[in-house]
Amino acid sequence: GESLSDSSERTTGGMIKVGWQLDEDQRLTLSQRRHEIDGTVPGNPAKEATGNPVVDRDSISDHTTLNYQLDPDSDWLDLDATLYYNRTNVDEYRVKQNERDNIKYRSEGFSVVNRSQLANIDWVYGADGFRDKSQGTGEGSNRPTPADGRTQVVGSFVKVDLPLAENWTLTPGLRYDHFKTEAKNLEDSKRTEDAWSKSLALGWQANDWLELVARYDEAFRAPTSEELYTTGAHFEILPGVINEFVAAPDLKPEKAKNKELLARMNFESLLADNDRLKVSASLFKNDITDYIAQITYGNIVLPGGMVLPIPNKTTYVNVGKAEIKGGEIAASYRVQDLDLGLSYGRMISKDK
Repeated sequence: GESLSDSSERTTGGMIKVGWQLDEDQRLTLSQRRHEIDGTVPGNPAKEATGNPVVDRDSISDHTTLNYQLDPDSDWLDLDATLYYNRTNVDEYRVKQNERDNIKYRSEGFSVVNRSQLANIDWVYGADGFRDKSQGTGEGSNRPTPADGRTQVVGSFVKVDLPLAENWTLTPGLRYDHFKTEAKNLEDSKRTEDAWSKSLALGWQANDWLELVARYDEAFRAPTSEELYTTGAHFEILPGVINEFVAAPDLKPEKAKNKELLARMNFESLLADNDRLKVSASLFKNDITDYIAQITYGNIVLPGGMVLPIPNKTTYVNVGKAEIKGGEIAASYRVQDLDLGLSYGRMISKDK
């Protein structure tokens, strides 16, 4: 029943999307979306500390996407191509300190996917990539130094549906990623890495309404500029005593191996003519190597040499191994022009 000061933000947004059917085989779509957040709030809303000032924050995100689809009467050509550009500006004004920070994020990327059916085999193949850029400016002392970083990831992939026998399908897949990163404000930070990721699925169409699938998938996630290159002050521990960010330019990419069991069910004409019920359920276990986590470490040394076991540094590290496991279940029902859907998911993560 009480008003909490400095707890309000205003969020506004909108999107416009235009589609042009060039002919019966081609379609072009352009969309523009904007999201704005404005408010006077604590710099870190999860922490109460003397170094947590009230800031007037204004965040604006713009997302532009251009999509082209080509689907002629052809077994080998069904193309989907996308270009996108994302831009985010965050301005923070610390009211009491009369200091201003600005951080800019830029991301541009592409995706090209084609689907073909050759010799009664379904193929999906393509390439995608993105380039991220982050930079910023800050006023005053004891402040984080925004990462002046560049990250580029480019990948290609292929997936094939192989009919093994009646009602059985084997789906192998392979992906290659190349990762390059550099921070303009850190010497010797330029590095590259690459990775191959494998995938394999076995599907069984048990009957007209039930499909069972067992999957194994590998994945690769490059560290972000924030995780690699953030430096400067994090927060004030005691008056005049600062916890500082330490850059981690040697972070390894995360690599994951996911095992999953799925069941998909389709029912028709249950309660009415032409109605349809779809139910899907899955269980998964994802083992991640070189999982990236933020940690604090170190000690405070007081005048006179007294050591307090209070961490005075913050950085990102590869913790070794992590596990995420869980399950999902979803159902959708359609009759005439009415759609109803319900879903539930749960996952548990563990640092191993």
